[in-house]
Amino acid sequence: MNEYDLDLYKSLRAESATYNDKLQTLWLQKLTLCGAVAAFIVIQADKITSAVAFWSPMVVGVCLIMVLALTIDFKVLEFGLHVRAISRFIVREYAEERRVAGWEGVLWGDADAPERPLVLARSALTIFSAAMPTIALLAITSWLIATTQHQPLAYVAGGVIGGLYVVVLLVSVGGLFSQWRRAKARARATETG
Repeated sequence: MNEYDLDLYKSLRAESATYNDKLQTLWLQKLTLCGAVAAFIVIQADKITSAVAFWSPMVVGVCLIMVLALTIDFKVLEFGLHVRAISRFIVREYAEERRVAGWEGVLWGDADAPERPLVLARSALTIFSAAMPTIALLAITSWLIATTQHQPLAYVAGGVIGGLYVVVLLVSVGGLFSQWRRAKARARATETG
């Protein structure tokens, strides 16, 4: 590896680490949003159970926080995709550096390595921990609208949106584990064939 390639690799790994730090920060911000909304709802429960105008600051605020949580989810996805693109570039462009390319494969669960189940479990936990606060906010928002506006259809709407969100999560996690199963099947076929 020449000096320029080494500098590029170090720069890419530093950028990847920065994006991972940003992911953690975004997750903590979203968790703080959820906690604040939940605390507000609990503290104001007696006022909430009475009818409130739909455009009241309380209803609008909770709905806007739901939108913010979804926006943070999109940003988390953006950062995750960027880190993944960096990793794929490293695997492709530094293939002759077996350890470097090998680590990137282990890091994402692409390589057939003993660490793969741990990496895939980590990825699944990351997906669920990023999504659960949004699902909690969706439940709170649906409850708030249904309670204050006497609109039981808000539960249905929240359930449908939450259901779609959960389906996307399950498909994402299922994709991780189907990738693992395919790699195990290829490894078995290589051993026997």
